[in-house]
Amino acid sequence: MILSINLPDNLVTALLLQQRNIPCVCRVSTIFEVSFQAPLPEAVGTVDGWDRKQIDDRAQAAAGGKYIHYAPSQITLKMVAPNQYHINDLAFFNRTVGWCPIIVDGKLAEAGLFWDDDEEDIDR
Repeated sequence: MILSINLPDNLVTALLLQQRNIPCVCRVSTIFEVSFQAPLPEAVGTVDGWDRKQIDDRAQAAAGGKYIHYAPSQITLKMVAPNQYHINDLAFFNRTVGWCPIIVDGKLAEAGLFWDDDEEDIDR
């Protein structure tokens, strides 16, 4: 997955991009948005190369409303071109199950098992 976002070209952004698990907010509907808020450089971008089912398998979808997912999140990025970043790590926070890894080390995380799954013998 690639995040397209216009971040300032300065030392703060350069240092930020060296960090893992940068706090952000992810909103998924027909588009997938990632936003950074203060004290980070404020910016909103969109993700390309995503699949709704793959996200739904790793994080519980919300019921109703504009967004399927609207979650405090953590993201790790690597610049691949100006304003284009490969997503190396991504996790959504869900208030009932905690952190839901979506991408780990550049690959899709294992699908999650959630309390509302149809599985009879979910062993947590």
